[in-house]
Amino acid sequence: MTEPLLSVIVPVYNVAQYLDRCLASIVNQTYHRLEIILVDDGSTDTSPKICEDWAKRDNRIKVIHKINAGLGYARNTGIAKATGDYIAFVDSDDYLRTDAYAIMMEQLTNTQVQVGYYGHFDVWPAVTTTLESPAQSEIITGDRLESFTCNVIAPASNTTKEPFTGVSAWSAIYLRSFLMDNHLFFFSEREVISEDVFFNTMVSLDADNILVVPDYLYFYDHRNDSLSRKHRDDKWLCSKSMVHKLRSIIAKHADISGYEERLDRLLMINLLVCMKQEFSLIDIKGWKHIYRYVKSLCMDNTTKRVLNIYPIKKMPIKQRVFYSSVKHKLIIIVIMLVWFKLRGEQV
Repeated sequence: MTEPLLSVIVPVYNVAQYLDRCLASIVNQTYHRLEIILVDDGSTDTSPKICEDWAKRDNRIKVIHKINAGLGYARNTGIAKATGDYIAFVDSDDYLRTDAYAIMMEQLTNTQVQVGYYGHFDVWPAVTTTLESPAQSEIITGDRLESFTCNVIAPASNTTKEPFTGVSAWSAIYLRSFLMDNHLFFFSEREVISEDVFFNTMVSLDADNILVVPDYLYFYDHRNDSLSRKHRDDKWLCSKSMVHKLRSIIAKHADISGYEERLDRLLMINLLVCMKQEFSLIDIKGWKHIYRYVKSLCMDNTTKRVLNIYPIKKMPIKQRVFYSSVKHKLIIIVIMLVWFKLRGEQV
């Protein structure tokens, strides 16, 4: 029996320093039946040449060069070109265990599920960490899919724990026919901030079954200059727009009331992210700018609406202190807490 073909889509944009490591980890997989699609998203460094060089050495590699349009649309280009039975994504500054796809393809073939998630290593400059894994592989179906979807959106009010599966597209392998039949593609991160939250929320809403494998198979490299850490002036505006669009999408599939608290938590998480990223400008714009910016977010009508209804008292103590300070517009305290967070204290 012929093994299923796995299409591995790798968006590439100005990652020459990391690209060889990434591609070596894919090419050297012990599961050999791969279609490797490199989507060069208008890189201006030597990444395009590196892609072409790898394609000359391995006939499983296809290279697509396109005008820059962002990560989400680069992934869509790869999906459109993929011919495999399954689709996986790898960010070009990350890498895999060499047995990652062998483990997952055996599980997917045996269970015949539509989506299979796995764990990852968080690679920080000084340490590598992991999230707590389930005891064994499990297939999620029926009513449990709503809980899974909620965890994709944001943690529950009484925890800060991220789900073992994470929320990134690279944390799963997807049956290609499932994606195509449900017209599942990516929004642009320029439009919705987190295209992965959107994509995996839509995936879990449409899925009949989801496999979770307890193995750590992917290395996520936390770089200071990565796309997710880039400063943008419209981040809070886009965060609010993202949650509004996500709410509309969920409402078409399910009773929205079961998801409202998680959507509010997603906004609260993005509120903190916006504040943290604004601190990157402190040497340029100074403390007065930080004060005005933090105050504007605390005074924002959406912030006030969410914090007036969210069960802050259920949150762990550090989060409770932070969001209570935002709610009561204690600007100096909020600034201090964000500063401590950036210096390594957990908020």
